[in-house]
Amino acid sequence: MVVLVVVVLGVGVSPAYAHAFLLRSDPPYDAALPVSPAVITLEFSEPVRVERAAVAVLDEGGRRVDLADARNGRTGSSVVVGLRPRLPGGTYIVSWHVVSADTHPVGGSLQFGVGRAPDAPAPSTDAGATPLLDYVTGLAHTAQTVGLAALVGGGFFLVVLWPAALRRRAPRGLLWTGWWLVLSASVVLLLTQGARASGDGFAALLRWDSLASTMGYAYGGLTVLRLVLLLAGAVALRHLPRRWAAVAGGLAALGIVATEAALGHAGYGDDSPLAVLSLTAHISAMALWVGGLAVLVLLALAPPAEPYGILRRWSAVALALVGVLVVSGVYQAWREVGSLAALTGTRYGVLLLVKLALFAGALSAAAVVRRLTLRRVQTASRPLVRRVVAVELALNLAVLAVTSTLVMSPPAVSVYGPPFETTVQAGPVRARLVVTPTLPGPQSVAFTFSGDQRVTEVSGQLSLPEERLGPIDVTFRPDGAGRFASGGLSVPRPGLWHLRLAVRLTESATYVLTVPYRTH
Repeated sequence: MVVLVVVVLGVGVSPAYAHAFLLRSDPPYDAALPVSPAVITLEFSEPVRVERAAVAVLDEGGRRVDLADARNGRTGSSVVVGLRPRLPGGTYIVSWHVVSADTHPVGGSLQFGVGRAPDAPAPSTDAGATPLLDYVTGLAHTAQTVGLAALVGGGFFLVVLWPAALRRRAPRGLLWTGWWLVLSASVVLLLTQGARASGDGFAALLRWDSLASTMGYAYGGLTVLRLVLLLAGAVALRHLPRRWAAVAGGLAALGIVATEAALGHAGYGDDSPLAVLSLTAHISAMALWVGGLAVLVLLALAPPAEPYGILRRWSAVALALVGVLVVSGVYQAWREVGSLAALTGTRYGVLLLVKLALFAGALSAAAVVRRLTLRRVQTASRPLVRRVVAVELALNLAVLAVTSTLVMSPPAVSVYGPPFETTVQAGPVRARLVVTPTLPGPQSVAFTFSGDQRVTEVSGQLSLPEERLGPIDVTFRPDGAGRFASGGLSVPRPGLWHLRLAVRLTESATYVLTVPYRTH
């Protein structure tokens, strides 16, 4: 699987998708206005959801001057917030938190001045929740994933491969443990989503408006559907005949897994239907494998006559599950990583490599178990099988933990944009130009000039000739000796952009040059 991932990432081009980013604002970044505006308008790259208090406008003393009435504008991709009338002169900072189409909270800030130019660049703003709330959310994702494995995988193993064990307390306890884990984790995730989206952290955890906002879009609806399916499956298992209970439980389990897949990165992008189907298969196969291993640990306590036939049947099932995991996993890696460089150059890619290493270890342990079962497990070999299965289960649980972290991380393809660096000549002065990141959305262009003559002003325009986009005005401001940096630049699309620069040395000496660079 590792080799397949490397080959596919080396030759493939993944579909383009990313979190929402700010395209433009009114007033623009760093604007100097003669009078205070009535509203602030933010235009994003895709539809977003916003809570009433999730856009804050602060004066120089940190006091809010907005009306706390943030709302979507004429389109779902715009956000509008009203301001108090007749704001005094000074610098104002707009801080925003919205929910992207893929349910991830995103945020940022910009600045403008009233009566004069703003004093200093706006501080960076962390989008969403406090680190502790993010940690709680991550634990809930892990608990839900482990619960799915115990419930779905354990249920399949017991119903199909070892139905006699359903009369025993320990296997039934495994199923109910999984059920409660998924139920409680889903409730926690439903509450934390609104709190993270609002940017208020734990203060918004039990606030009705945060929950109501979450219920207004897909995240809330699909999470509630998962809870309904959990309850319906439990009722069916208790009150229907065994055959019908197995059918109803299987359908409910498939629906529960599908809701999890649809809320992940697979639910958004150019090929989301295929991606959701692939991720549903991937989660199902992993749940069946890990849940089956958990039952195998219980099988070690069974009478000696039982394990051989069960292990033989399980070995065949596990082989098929590995095939599903490999095919769906390679597709997901191609879609969410995009290139070999992103595999090692992003947090998501490194986590995926860790997951692949753990998966390879689990496959090695599974191969040992399969070899032992094909030779027919004798009583003397059972302790060895039990130890190898325990190692395989531990490695797979580690895979689930890493997977839960991946769910909360932006895909590598949406964040990998290595800096573009080049050296340009503007008459008698030389400049080092750095563009970072080379991704659609906010970008920074910085110049560091060297030479005997002093640069007094830099201006620029950005265009995408292949799609006839632009020109987009780029403003630069001095940022130290011989250095100029752009402010408020947002690039709407990937492609080969042309940056046309005018470097002014004196009243009569201005040099014009064009620098092409690619946004991925």
